[in-house]
Amino acid sequence: MANRTELLSEESYLLHEMERRNNARSSLAEYGLYLNPYCLFPDIHLEMIDLLEKVERGEIKRLIINMPPRFGKSWWVSQFFPAWYLSRNPRRKIIHASYSADIAVDFGREIRNIFNSEEHAQLFEVRLRQDSKSAKRFHSTNGGHYYAAGARGSITGKGCHLGIIEDPTNANDMDNVSIHNKCVSWFKGTFRSRLEPNAAIVIVQQRLHTQDLSGQLIQEMEEGGEKWVVLTIPAVDENGHSNFPERWSDEELEQIKLSVSFKNPRVWTAQYLQNPKEGEGDLFKAAWFKDKYVDPEEVPENLVMARGWDRAATEAAPGKNPDYSAGVKIGRTKEGRVYILHAIRFRKSPFENEILTADIAKQDGRKVKIYQEEEPGSSGKTTTSHYQRNVLSGYSFKGVKSSGSKVERAGPASAQCEAGNVFIVRGNWNADFISELITFPNGKNDDFVDGFSLVYNCLVEKPNYIRKLGKK
Repeated sequence: MANRTELLSEESYLLHEMERRNNARSSLAEYGLYLNPYCLFPDIHLEMIDLLEKVERGEIKRLIINMPPRFGKSWWVSQFFPAWYLSRNPRRKIIHASYSADIAVDFGREIRNIFNSEEHAQLFEVRLRQDSKSAKRFHSTNGGHYYAAGARGSITGKGCHLGIIEDPTNANDMDNVSIHNKCVSWFKGTFRSRLEPNAAIVIVQQRLHTQDLSGQLIQEMEEGGEKWVVLTIPAVDENGHSNFPERWSDEELEQIKLSVSFKNPRVWTAQYLQNPKEGEGDLFKAAWFKDKYVDPEEVPENLVMARGWDRAATEAAPGKNPDYSAGVKIGRTKEGRVYILHAIRFRKSPFENEILTADIAKQDGRKVKIYQEEEPGSSGKTTTSHYQRNVLSGYSFKGVKSSGSKVERAGPASAQCEAGNVFIVRGNWNADFISELITFPNGKNDDFVDGFSLVYNCLVEKPNYIRKLGKK
C-alpha cells in the first residue's frame, strides 16, 4: 500500500503534468518543449514565437522572418507551428511551400509524425483521417487540410487560411535575379490567389539578395505597398557575439565567416547577417572609372553626340516598382574616346514620358542623334512611328531593334571602359549611373545599362548594329 508521501508525490506529478499540457495547448513555446523537451530554446526564438502566436490569434496577417541557416527556423515555423495551428484550428487549411517540393514534403512528413505521436495525442483530440498517408497532403477528421508544394510550382485548386513559405529560393541561385523575380511573380500570381478571406502569410528565409522575395516585399512596403511585420535575426549581435550560443559558438561562426567569405563576402552579409548587398557584376568594374571623371569644361569640342533611350511607361505607385525610362547621352572624338555626358531616368506615365523626352531633346539640340529601343512586334513599330511624327519631329531619331542578350549588348561598351577609353562628365547623376553599371547584371535595375549599351553600339559600333525601320 502506497504511503502518504508516495501519494502526494504522484499527485504533484499529475498536477504538474496537467499544467504542462494546458500550457502546451495555449502556448507554441510550451507546445514545442512538450513534444521535444531537449530542443534548444534560445532567447532569439522568443520574439519569433510570440509573433507566430499572434498570427494564430489573427492579430498579424503578414509576417516576414529573416534568419540564418541552421538557426532553428524550421523547427518552429515549419514543424511545431503548423501542427499547433491546425490542432487549435482543426477546420482550417494550410499551404506550405519551399524552393524544393521535396523539402516541403519533408516538412509535411514531420508534421504528420507529430500528429501521430503519443505526446500530441495527450494534448489535442484532433486526428488525421485514416486515408491521410501522404506526406504531401493530409486531412484532419475535422475537415482541416495540409498541402506541401514547391515554390513556383502549381497549387491550382488549393486554398488556405495559413500560407507558409520557407526559403523560396535555393542558395545556389543567390545572384540569379531572374529566379528571384520569377519567385515574386509566383508569389503574387499563384500563391496569393490561394488565400481564403482573412488568411495569414508567414515567410521565413535566409536572405540571399536585395531582390529576393523578402527584399522586394519590404521595398514595396517602404514605398507604400502592403504592410508586413518584419523580424530580422542576424547570426551575431552588434558586438560580434553569437545570437544562438546554445548551438553556435563565436569561434564556430567566425570559421563559417572565413569559409563562406573566401570568394564571395556577400554570402556572409546576406545569409548570416540578413543584410544583402548588391555585388559588383562581371561587365563593369568601379576601378575602371576611378580616374575617368572630368569637368564639363574639359570635354573636347566637336564631339559626335547621341542619346539612347531605354523606354518604360509606367508610373511608380504604392506597391509597384516598375522599370525606369533611362536616357544616356554620349559623345565620341575622332580618336575614338567616348565621353558620357549626361544620364537621366524617371518613372512617368506615357504622356509625361513624351513631354519630358521632348524637353530633353530640346536641351540637347538638333545635332544630337536620338536612338530608342524598339520593342518586338507591331506595337514597337507603332511607338517608334508615334515618336517620329509627334514627339521628336525634326530630330535625327531612329528606332532600333535589339538583338542578343542584355549582357551581349553591353559587351562592346564594357571592353572600352576596361581599356580606359570612356570618360564621365561630373554630375549629380553619376552615383546612380555608376552604381547600376557596376552591379550589372546582378543589380536591381539595368535601365541605365540598356540605354548606354544602345547608344554606344549605335554611335561607336556604328551602322552594322542599327536596323533602320521602314527600310528593307
